[in-house]
Amino acid sequence: DILFGERDQKTMINSFSGNYNFNTNHGLTLTLRNYWTTVNYEDQLYTLEENGSLSANNSYTVEQTLVNDTNYSNPNINYDIWNFDLRYSWQFAPGSHLTALYRNQLFNHTDASEDGYLDSLDNLFKEPLKQRFSLKLVYYLDYNSLKKVLRKSNT
Repeated sequence: DILFGERDQKTMINSFSGNYNFNTNHGLTLTLRNYWTTVNYEDQLYTLEENGSLSANNSYTVEQTLVNDTNYSNPNINYDIWNFDLRYSWQFAPGSHLTALYRNQLFNHTDASEDGYLDSLDNLFKEPLKQRFSLKLVYYLDYNSLKKVLRKSNT
């Protein structure tokens, strides 16, 4: 069955960002971001009919929504994510950049949709920390200059 329900969704996004440029070619960026959302469904769920209309369905409740014929899942969610990004950028030639990024990330997804922001944040910081480091190199090739070099080498 395809189920529909009326829901109340609350979302809060907090972010902080700062840039520091050492000079015109070197810069450092710090970004902190917390995204938190909760979804609470009303108790009445509806079934999608063949003609596209909805009809009340009393065989499913929010507490016991059937998934895969045997497992039950609560559709209410509490989704919380925290990112900490530290980025260093170096412009070593016109149009060419080297960027190093370090990211910490925390993620939590539960059905504890009644938890408040501070309780959810406390549970989030109990999750394992995911860390990433990446390098990105963008090098600008001037086609006209390259064409001149190739012509000289062919003669």
